[in-house]
Amino acid sequence: MKRSIIKGHYFLLALCVFLIQCSDDDESNTFQITSITPAFGTCGDIISINGNAFGNSLTDLRVLLNEVELEIRHVSDDRINIILSEEEESGQIEVFKGELKATSEQTLEVSKPGPIVIESISTNEGFFGDEILIRGENFDPEPTKNIVRLGFTEFEVISATRSSLRVSVPFAIDRRGTFTIEIGCRVATDDQEFWINTSQGSWNSFWNDRWHDGRPVESKNFIVYSEKSSQAMRRQIASEAEISFDDLKSIIDYQEGEFRFREDYETDQIHILADYNQQPWVGLAYRDGFIIRARDSPRYNGDLERWKNVFQHEMAHVVEFLMIGEFQYRQANTVWMREGFGNYGARNHRVQTVAQLNTWRNQTRNLPGEGKPDRH
Repeated sequence: MKRSIIKGHYFLLALCVFLIQCSDDDESNTFQITSITPAFGTCGDIISINGNAFGNSLTDLRVLLNEVELEIRHVSDDRINIILSEEEESGQIEVFKGELKATSEQTLEVSKPGPIVIESISTNEGFFGDEILIRGENFDPEPTKNIVRLGFTEFEVISATRSSLRVSVPFAIDRRGTFTIEIGCRVATDDQEFWINTSQGSWNSFWNDRWHDGRPVESKNFIVYSEKSSQAMRRQIASEAEISFDDLKSIIDYQEGEFRFREDYETDQIHILADYNQQPWVGLAYRDGFIIRARDSPRYNGDLERWKNVFQHEMAHVVEFLMIGEFQYRQANTVWMREGFGNYGARNHRVQTVAQLNTWRNQTRNLPGEGKPDRH
């Protein structure tokens, strides 16, 4: 009886070894590269290695090209994505998983484009929506592969050839900097300063139909544009703007004639864009006007008190800009002064009870001043 049990144990052990060996043989037979897509690329491109039995663990795999290890970005049982660097040369791809090895039948062709050269930029300033022509060498003819930035502000590439890029100036408030062009791993920076010139004035003559429908509503001191908001809402905003404007003038003891509009304005009116569905922000001021969420917009959250605070806050910025004269000189007032004036103008600055003071102190305890009124 005892010998039978021992023989049974040996049989089970042998069966397990046999099954494990069969499993290893099966994986060895299925572990393979079936294709590479695309079979060509350059530095910064993502290449897919298609095959079988790769598994799902990055740590179990190594991918080599001419004995240079490639960076793996993604792995699944039937696909590995790698990114090319500047070191790789054309050759066959090898994938290692433990003792298993698979080699591609295809050759991955790796090209080495020359360095990006920026030769000229058509102008040194532009307004939102203006098109700028950048001439140079070794750009990518696919527009989306050319990343054009001014600092952290990205420009839309409208068209591209090997020697030119046509880009559109994005919306940014009075931004200055130098262009950087990035294509894969290649980067070039220009030494010519470019200015996103918001201070050339309101958008009344520059807005296109992406921003408004050409049917503004006018009041004594305001012109209200929108791309989709109702005429009734535009009239309501214009009416509320007049009330807020009178309130602001009473706060700052405004004297007639203290505003400086652009000389080429036909009328001295502040411009408001009642934004129906264009931008994610709630409000934003520029030199001669501001953007505010239209209350009939699907993005309006229904908080009327907050909307009115933002509305008068942004208007207070415009009042300050117009009294300074030119937006480019706004640095005369520091950020804390500008934002403080915005809150003051919105009458969103009063602490009148101990409970309000404690709430304010709690909200500002992690800011410079640590929630202590005498330090702010």
